[in-house]
Amino acid sequence: MSPEGPSHELHKQALARVGSTLRGKWRLDELIGVGGMAAVYAATHRNGHRVAIKMLHPQLSFASSVQERFLREGYTANGIEHAGIARILDDDESEDGSPFLVMELLTGETLDTRWRRMAGRLPLAEVLAIGQALLDVLDAAHRKGILHRDIKPENVFLTADGQVKLLDFGIARVREVDPTAPSVTRTGATIGTPAFMAPEQARGRNREIDGRSDLWAVGATLFALLTGSFVHPGETPNEVLIKTATERAPSLRSLRWDLDERVIDVVDRALAFSPSDRWPDALSFRDALREIAGTRAPPCMDAPEGTPEPAQISLGLAAPPRSQRMLRVGAVASVVLAVAACVALLRPAPAPPSSTAALALDPPLPPPASAAPAVSSAPPSLAVEALPVASAPEPTSKVKQQARSGKREKHPRRP
Repeated sequence: MSPEGPSHELHKQALARVGSTLRGKWRLDELIGVGGMAAVYAATHRNGHRVAIKMLHPQLSFASSVQERFLREGYTANGIEHAGIARILDDDESEDGSPFLVMELLTGETLDTRWRRMAGRLPLAEVLAIGQALLDVLDAAHRKGILHRDIKPENVFLTADGQVKLLDFGIARVREVDPTAPSVTRTGATIGTPAFMAPEQARGRNREIDGRSDLWAVGATLFALLTGSFVHPGETPNEVLIKTATERAPSLRSLRWDLDERVIDVVDRALAFSPSDRWPDALSFRDALREIAGTRAPPCMDAPEGTPEPAQISLGLAAPPRSQRMLRVGAVASVVLAVAACVALLRPAPAPPSSTAALALDPPLPPPASAAPAVSSAPPSLAVEALPVASAPEPTSKVKQQARSGKREKHPRRP
């Protein structure tokens, strides 16, 4: 075994296939990625058609249950018939017995890659758009009776032309009409990713898992995209799993109090511990996000350069160009100076205002809680120390004495 560990060995093994041809027609051109279950390649058919090939690792190909789960992804995804699903074009088996899926080739990046590249926080407007698109796909899946059960940023793909695709239906489950019917997965088995599992899923209660479990995972995804932190941070997967199974999710407000209250309420409801307290379905969750995204912020004063702009961040509006901001700040400054001049004429010697007054409208963001692994924390908050208010000069001792006595100095009497 290489000192780098099993993941390094899987990568080397997958890389060795580049350049080979499967079934005399699919040439593997490039290794796109390697996971614990399969490797994904960019490939070209002998007729020139470009596709993606997802191939099960050879050492897993001998387990019939793993093969069944792997191939189920293709049949399940195609059954949803939605533009937000990566289409499976074919399935076959390589010469060495490894099953593979032929998929449409997507150009872009996973949401996880973008999240980390953006230092753990995405603009709210983008998060709202991604959430709506993701819930639209889930609505179509749930209407077909299909539960995804592994929604997370790694399984959401953002294409170069702006589409959102939901990937990896390998552990999806078709919801049984008969509650006594045997489940696709073993009763009590915990399947999924701990950081994005609903509480009932973390406890292994598969009979309690329904569409609202997927909605919890969407809420956890939005929470992570907005805060740079998982709902239940932990040092190990087991620690995260225990927290998820036993503790209520913290409010989004605890990390992003600057957001619109409606955004906080929508995400908090999705992350409710009890399924009955969550959004009843993907459609109502999506419509709540859509309503927020369609609302414009009221006009407000711009914050100083380098500080957050809560009114715009909370509703996902793009910040105005720097030149416009400077003109508007200059105009406001002129008005303030004019008012100050008028007040100065009416009041004798007023004390200068505190230096913190201008920043009081836009308080700094609180430092984030335990950040997600490999995600840099948010920039430090701007600390502003209040300056002392200038006081009037100290009177001389002679003036003090005169003030206390209340008498004027007497002139000497004439003889």
